[in-house]
Amino acid sequence: MSFYLSIAAVFFLCSFSFYEKNCRIVANPISFWLFALFLFLLAGFRYGIETDYWSYKNIFVLNGEGVEKGFAWLITVVKTYIADDFNVFVFFFALLSVLSKALFFSKLKNPFLALFLYFSLLYVMAEWNTIRQGFAISFLFFSLKYARERKIVPFGILIAFASLLHISSLLFIPMYFICNKRFSVKQIMQIVFAFLLFKIIFFDFIVVKLLAFLSQRVGNLFLQRLFIYLRGEKSSLITVGLIRRLFFLVLFILLHGRNKIFNMYFNAYLVGFFIYIFFMGNSVLSARLSMSFEAMMIPLFADLKIKGRWKNMYCVLFVCAISVALFYVSVSGGNAVPYRSYLFL
Repeated sequence: MSFYLSIAAVFFLCSFSFYEKNCRIVANPISFWLFALFLFLLAGFRYGIETDYWSYKNIFVLNGEGVEKGFAWLITVVKTYIADDFNVFVFFFALLSVLSKALFFSKLKNPFLALFLYFSLLYVMAEWNTIRQGFAISFLFFSLKYARERKIVPFGILIAFASLLHISSLLFIPMYFICNKRFSVKQIMQIVFAFLLFKIIFFDFIVVKLLAFLSQRVGNLFLQRLFIYLRGEKSSLITVGLIRRLFFLVLFILLHGRNKIFNMYFNAYLVGFFIYIFFMGNSVLSARLSMSFEAMMIPLFADLKIKGRWKNMYCVLFVCAISVALFYVSVSGGNAVPYRSYLFL
């Protein structure tokens, strides 16, 4: 654990320089790419850590059987042109996934803040665990720009590529229509209340029964998996995930400082919050289906133009501190500690 906390501390110390005159956040681009490279190597050389490692090794042995076509195609490319070795595939996949995100972060107003939030909130899950969805998020990051500009062709292509890695990326399609919507705080509160009411009163009666009918009649694999998850183990409605999402939602509204919010990343994060509410009570579905949207919290804060006031600096520091605390909780509950690499086996 001390190893991970040391990395977080180095990130924090190297990423920000505060200037008292105008409260600017600056980052050294060389440091940014060095840490991005380090995160890639950390993911690329891992061995046997986190829950999905061995599952993906079995998928690799079976040539991508039972997963999306894009992931299966990448397995075929690595086996045919590079090496028939799962460790090599992990390295190659981490190269594509981590560095594509770093390229996106480098274009934001506060790139090192983005890299820090990525490491604290998304990295372990996206690069060590659910790696298909983690790589798909890279395409979704870039897609919002085209949704904002109303360019449906490149937006559709990026969504298609993402869905070939993880089918849940198709949930991002409505972002083309709501990306540029403005929301007031009052509207947000009303929608949250409506979702909570529907979840508590009507969800089991309408959604579960409808999915049971469709999974039997249509025979779609995704619908069948969805129904199996819904019938699975139930968890408490009040979870750390719900509190975390609500906390960052409120914090951004306070930092934004205006009643009407016009931000494409905020809209995406808000949709993810509603998806989480919709499926909360089932830890797998609520987390997995909202994960891509929750990832938009990274550019949401990192691309925000921080006003030259120290209270906003303190707010950003608070976001970083909470992110490190959440990172500590996430790695404590899994088998990411101690870190293991196949280079030292």
